[in-house]
Amino acid sequence: MYLLGITDSTQESMCDSEPILNDFQVQFDKKKFTYPLYSKKKKQTIRKQMTVARIDVADKKQVEKFRAIGVEVGMLPSIYVVLKGEIFRYDGLNSSFDVLMFMMQHLEQPLIEFKFEDHIMDFLDTSEARLYEEDYKNGLLDRETIQKNFD
Repeated sequence: MYLLGITDSTQESMCDSEPILNDFQVQFDKKKFTYPLYSKKKKQTIRKQMTVARIDVADKKQVEKFRAIGVEVGMLPSIYVVLKGEIFRYDGLNSSFDVLMFMMQHLEQPLIEFKFEDHIMDFLDTSEARLYEEDYKNGLLDRETIQKNFD
């Protein structure tokens, strides 16, 4: 899993996504967020560091390389989440770290399995603002980070 930012360095207004991409890169470098990946060789799940990649459409050779693998440059600036070779466009605000992180979290773990009726009732209970713990189990974020951003 990684973030892909597409901008045009020749136009200053096209670099609006840089602050959020830089914020993510700082967090990734601190290994605050990691991606779970099953290693067949080690026969266990390992945590991989995520990164931020960029395409500058001012570099036409770079654009052609990405077009060859199916990345089309459309409206700029653009942010994509790349997960297991699939590309997902982020359509939120370029200033919203939490919304982009939420998208990444749900791409990584899109479904919650309810095994018992009380799990369903707990999930549906909105009487107080709180985290639904199962939603973030084994995902990108640890509970402390989630709670801090949730409060």
